[in-house]
Amino acid sequence: MRNHATTVKDCVDGLYCDGPRVQRDSNHLFRSILRVDGLFFCLLVSMIASSAGCAFNRRPAIALAPVAFTAPPTLPEIIEVVNANSMRVQQLHAEDIRLTIPGRIGSLRARLDFERPNHFRLVGETRLTGREIDLGSNDTSFWLWARHVQPPTVFHGQHAQFFQSAARQVLPVPPNWLIEALGVVYLDPHGLHEVHASTKPGLVQIQSRIPSARGELLRLLEIDQQRAWVVEQHLFGADHQLLASALASDFQYDPLQSVSLPRRIQVDLPPAALSLTLEVPSYVVNQPAVDPLALFSMPQLPNHQYRDVANPSDMQGLVPFGGASTSSPPRAISPGITPDFNAQRSPAATVSVPTPPTAWRRFRPFSILR
Repeated sequence: MRNHATTVKDCVDGLYCDGPRVQRDSNHLFRSILRVDGLFFCLLVSMIASSAGCAFNRRPAIALAPVAFTAPPTLPEIIEVVNANSMRVQQLHAEDIRLTIPGRIGSLRARLDFERPNHFRLVGETRLTGREIDLGSNDTSFWLWARHVQPPTVFHGQHAQFFQSAARQVLPVPPNWLIEALGVVYLDPHGLHEVHASTKPGLVQIQSRIPSARGELLRLLEIDQQRAWVVEQHLFGADHQLLASALASDFQYDPLQSVSLPRRIQVDLPPAALSLTLEVPSYVVNQPAVDPLALFSMPQLPNHQYRDVANPSDMQGLVPFGGASTSSPPRAISPGITPDFNAQRSPAATVSVPTPPTAWRRFRPFSILR
């Protein structure tokens, strides 16, 4: 009887040590260990993949927004529902936004914050170059900064001076207008509004005349006639020129806050030669900022000029915020939009509804235009 060498840690502490049987059973043992390790590895990968999905694909299951209108809505009904949706948004936060600007290589990773009444911040950056764009406002002032502007400059000013200043050479609308582009729109119940048939199925068009320091503005809204989503906005100046447009789609409904907000927003600012698209994975609604004072303060950047838009000498030689030219011109106004600049301003166009609550009266997005 041959004496076979005992290996595999002395036949794995007492397991069979009989020659070929040692090899066979040790192989069996390793296969068993590998099977157990393999199952553990698969479980671990599955857990990592699941957690990664939560972290990087923050698109929760879409809750179905309730139907607001079962029949063609009247103007007072539209105003009530649109304002109610907007007023439920007291704070808004979104990050990991994909911000795309036509004519520029790649996209920016952006963060957006909003807090009533006038706190707003949009910051876009890349991993390679860092911060590329910073637009914001607080209770009294606003600021604009972009890396491509040379020499490095932060433009700033007071809300009350926006339309009387040269800021319109840089941006045609205040930075916090982007909140309205998200569909957080206020319709003054005592303003001049007219309902028009939309050329697009399922939509109704509202034309509003808005007094401002630069003359009467005309705003066109295209609203979903079932769920009251504001899917298009177009703002025209007193000279009938298009100042800004916003197209919203892929709406997300938050059943806890009873709020609908779009995940995709296309913004065009023709006077500034600027177009941009925001793709928002998800929103955090009505969660106050940890440090709002720091968040909604103008950035203090070294080696930068600070130009007051109300000072004419500070604003000489400016180019539009989008640059002197762009390889991709701003998108044209959406087909079917036909503003009626000559509509009769009859008393019938004025909606008579109850005075809004105090919180509504405090929030007037266009109050900075007056």
